[in-house]
Amino acid sequence: MDPKLSNLISHHDTQSWAHPHAYLDFEGKVISIGRLSDELITPVHEQPSQGAYFPDYLYVEHREEFLLCFAKAKTQQTPQVSKLLLLEQPEEYLRYSISPIIHHGAMVFLVFFEKIKIPLQLTETEGDAAQHPVQPSSGSTIEKRLEFIAKATLDGIYDWDRQQRKIWGNKGFYRMLGVEEGQDVDIQEWWTNQIHQDDRPYLLEKIAWTFQHKLSKITHEYRINRPDGSYIYVLDHGYILYNQKQEAERIVGAITDITQMKEAEIQLKASEEKFRRTFSSAPVPIAIFRSDDGSFVDVNASFLEFSGFSKRELIGQSAGSLGLHLLSGKGSESAEDNVAFELNSQKRSELEFSTKTGEKRFVLVSSEWVQIDHVACVLTMLYDITERKLAEEKILENQRLVNSINQNLTEGIYRTDDSGNFVYVNKAFIELFGLKEQEGGTKTSFGALFSEGKKHLELLGKLANEGCIKDEEIKMLRQDGSQFWGLHSCILSKDTNGEVFYDGAIVDITNRKQYEQLLEDKNVELEKINKELDRFVYSASHDLRAPLTSILGLLNIAKYDVKEPVGLKYLDMIKTSAERLQKFIKDLINYSRNSRTQLNIEEVNFKQLIDETFEELKFAGDWDKIRKELHFQEQDGFYTDAYRLKMIFNNLIVNSIKYHRFRQEDPYLYIDVTVNQDKVTILIKDNGRGISQDHLDHIFDMFYRAAEDSEGSGLGLYIVKETIHRLKGSIQVSSKEREGTLFTIALPNLISELE
Repeated sequence: MDPKLSNLISHHDTQSWAHPHAYLDFEGKVISIGRLSDELITPVHEQPSQGAYFPDYLYVEHREEFLLCFAKAKTQQTPQVSKLLLLEQPEEYLRYSISPIIHHGAMVFLVFFEKIKIPLQLTETEGDAAQHPVQPSSGSTIEKRLEFIAKATLDGIYDWDRQQRKIWGNKGFYRMLGVEEGQDVDIQEWWTNQIHQDDRPYLLEKIAWTFQHKLSKITHEYRINRPDGSYIYVLDHGYILYNQKQEAERIVGAITDITQMKEAEIQLKASEEKFRRTFSSAPVPIAIFRSDDGSFVDVNASFLEFSGFSKRELIGQSAGSLGLHLLSGKGSESAEDNVAFELNSQKRSELEFSTKTGEKRFVLVSSEWVQIDHVACVLTMLYDITERKLAEEKILENQRLVNSINQNLTEGIYRTDDSGNFVYVNKAFIELFGLKEQEGGTKTSFGALFSEGKKHLELLGKLANEGCIKDEEIKMLRQDGSQFWGLHSCILSKDTNGEVFYDGAIVDITNRKQYEQLLEDKNVELEKINKELDRFVYSASHDLRAPLTSILGLLNIAKYDVKEPVGLKYLDMIKTSAERLQKFIKDLINYSRNSRTQLNIEEVNFKQLIDETFEELKFAGDWDKIRKELHFQEQDGFYTDAYRLKMIFNNLIVNSIKYHRFRQEDPYLYIDVTVNQDKVTILIKDNGRGISQDHLDHIFDMFYRAAEDSEGSGLGLYIVKETIHRLKGSIQVSSKEREGTLFTIALPNLISELE
C-alpha cells in the first residue's frame, strides 16, 4: 500500500466506527475493509480483498446507483449520498455515503454503508402481496393482475415449481428460451441445455447459497442458448417462497432480454480498448483534461515518463497545482486559469512546466475536444521543444552574461597583453583596487597591483609554462597603498592571430583569511582545554576510586554484623550500585589514558594476552557456561601497544559473556587470531543475543546502550573504537538477533614506530 494512503487510513480510527465502511482508491479498488457484513455484498462472494474492484461485489441492482454516486464524488470532490436501495429482508433498505478525502496529495474515498428499517405503509393484502409473492388463488385480484402483466410485458414471466420440477412461463419467457408456448420444461433438461455452460456453475452455486441462507430475493445475469446456436443475455429477478420446513418451494420471477445492451457494452469496450491501446502505447506524451477546471482525467505512459509524476498524483489534480505554467501571457492570476484559457482558446500553444524533480521542460501543445463519460474534455498531445527553447535562452543568457560581467560580478575580471598592459577590466576590478576608470584601462600596469614587487613576474612565468594558475592566494596592493588578500586565477589564451593574452579574475578573501586565522587560534585553545579536561577526568577518576574501594570493603565487613534479611538486601543494592560506579570510573580512566598517554609499542604474544584476560574474567557470572574456542596463527615480531590491545579484548569478551543466551544447546565464544608480517586480523564471534539492525550503526557512539537491560555506562565499545583508532586499525561488526555477533579487527604492525 502507498505509504501516504497507509498513514491516512491509520490516522482515522476506523476500527471504532459502528457502520460498515470501506476505503477505495480513485479507480474504485479496495484499499481496506471494515465491518462489512455479507448482506451488503453479492451473497456468493467472499469479503472483497485488497485491490479488488469493489462494485463487482455489490448486488447487480445496486451497482448503477453506487457508480453514479462514486462518479459524482470523484468529479465534484464532495460527499455523495445514494437513494434508498431495497435489501433481502422486508422493510430493510441500504444507503451509501461516499466521501472523498485528500491527504498529502493522495485521494481516497471513504464509503459508509447504512442499513435502514422502514415499515411498509401498505394495506394488509397489498403489503403481503408486495413482500411475499404467492401462487395466485383462482379468481383473485392478484391472479388477474398477474395475468394482465404476463400478457402485456415483453419480459419473460415464470413460476418455477421446485416440487413438480416444472416451470410455467408467459409468451416472452418461451420466446427467450426458443421453445413453443405452453410446453412444459423439465427443470433438469432446461438447466442442462438452455443455460450457457460457462454461466451454469456460478448460477447453481448462487442459487444454493440463496436457499441455504433463506433469502427471499435473487438477481443474476446469464446467457441462454437458443436452438439456432445463438445465445442471448438476460437479467433474471426472482422471488422465493419457502414451506413450513423452510425449504425453497417455488420461485416467481421475470427475465429481461439485455442482449442489445450487452452487445453495445462489448462494442464499446472493444472501441475503448482500441483507443486505450493507441493511447497507452503512443510515443508522444498525451494527457486528457476536463475542459471546465483543467484537471487531469487520464495520461499515457509517455506522459508519466516525460513528467516524472505517477498516475495517482495526476488524476483529479489541476495542472496548475502541479506547477504547470503557460507562456501565453494572458495575465490570469493562476496557472489553472492560464490552462483553462489556453485549452479553450486555441489548438496549439507553447507550454512551460516543471517535472516532478523540478526539471524545466518546454512543449508544443496540440489540443482536440473529446467527450468522455458525458464530460467535455480536451485531449492534449505534447511535443518536446526543450532543446529549441534552451538554445534560444542560451543566446539571451550569453547576452546577459556580458552585461553581468560589467555590472554585477563582485570578482575583478581583467585581460592583459603579454607585456602586462591592461586591455580590459570590469567595474568590480576598478572598485577592488580603487582605480580611476581611465587608469584601469591605460596607465596602471599589471605589476603595480602586487604587494611583492616581483610576484607578477613569477606568475607570468608560471602561466607561460603551465598555461594557467588557479586559486593562488596573493597579497595585492590598492591604489591608496592599502593591502588585501586576493584569490587569483588566470589562463593564457591566444586569438586567431596567435597574439597572447592573460584572462584572469581576482577575489578579495581578506575576511576569509582573518576567519581562518581566528579558527586556527580557536583550535589551539580548544586543544589546550581538551588536554586540561582529560587531566581533570583522569585525576578525578583516581580520586574517586580510592574512597569507592573503601566503601566496597566496608560493605563486605558490614555483612558480618547485619543479620536482618532486609538490611542485607539493602547492603547488596548499595554494593551493586558501587560496583557499577567503579566500572564507570574504570572506563573513564581507560578512555582518559587512551587519549592522553603515548603508545607503548612492544612485541605481543596474543595467546598469552588472551589467557591473561580469561584468567581475570573466570570469576565473572556464567563464565563457565560458555565453550571457548581459540585459534592462533602467530608469527614472531608483531608489535603494538599490549596494554591497549588487552583493553580491547577485555571489553569485547565481557560483552560476549554479558549478552549471551545460556539456555541454548551450545553457547560458545570463538576467537581467531591471524598474524602476518604487516598486520593482525582478529575475529571475535559468539552465538549470543545479537544486535538489532536499528542499533548496529550506533553501538560505537559514546554512552550508547543497545540493550534495554544494559547496566553499563555505554562507554565500553566507544573506548574499543577509539583505542583501535589510536593503534591505527579498524573494526567492523555484523550481527543478527538471536543468532550472534562477529567483530572483525585489523591492526597494523607498528614495528616501524620503534625505529
